[in-house]
Amino acid sequence: MDRGSGLTDVYVARSANALRAAGANIDTGPTDCFRMHRVQWQETCVSEDGTQLICRFRAPDAESVRLALRMSGIPFDSVWTGASGRIEPGARLAGDDNR
Repeated sequence: MDRGSGLTDVYVARSANALRAAGANIDTGPTDCFRMHRVQWQETCVSEDGTQLICRFRAPDAESVRLALRMSGIPFDSVWTGASGRIEPGARLAGDDNR
């Protein structure tokens, strides 16, 4: 979390087909729901086949993003907090107990 702003990176996985069916945009620009919950869209990554999206937001927490998406009628599969960056070769990840 960025202590100065009180915001953290929040990631959202979703299906491009579900977005199209709901009539939602890939890059969810500012809406009243997003402003109310202090959610700021940062970027969207699309799978090579165009079927899956990972979006990065800045928000107080994952629940703020969930609420803003639900209130805006934007479908999603999962939401989690994390940090963007590079994973170095040999890095231990959660659940790597067999090393």
